[in-house]
Amino acid sequence: MADYNDPDDLDDTDEDQESEKPKTSGMKQLRDSFESAKAENSRLKRENALLKAGLGDLGGKKTQALLAAHDGDLTAEALKATATELGFITSEPDEAQQQADQAADAATRLADSSQGAAPSIQTGVLTPTEVNDWPPDKIMRLNEQHPDEFERLMRGETVTGLAFT
Repeated sequence: MADYNDPDDLDDTDEDQESEKPKTSGMKQLRDSFESAKAENSRLKRENALLKAGLGDLGGKKTQALLAAHDGDLTAEALKATATELGFITSEPDEAQQQADQAADAATRLADSSQGAAPSIQTGVLTPTEVNDWPPDKIMRLNEQHPDEFERLMRGETVTGLAFT
């Protein structure tokens, strides 16, 4: 029968307890590392969503407020909607940018649909193919000065009664 006061039995128990401490410490470090990686992953997902939504330049405090106020998916549309509600962005692009975009789109569409035509400025008739041959700055001026007629030309319609030089 073993003696319960045997010093060898006590030494073995102490060694087992000591070997458990490093294992527990290692598990805690691993758990902390995992939690840190999860937090970093979450932060990067939010940052990526903000960049995709075009909201990467809001600034630290606005970004924090946006993320705090936003509940739902981190889609570009959802983030933009929340940013608009908070007044951080406007829902419409500024007018100058909008006009420049329209003119560039129009020039591209006209270039794609062009078959080449002789100018008819003297008769007051503008055709999409004629306008397509114009330089981009002239197309932009047409858009700025006569937006309704420009839109009709973009739809492929001929415009009459307009003398534009």
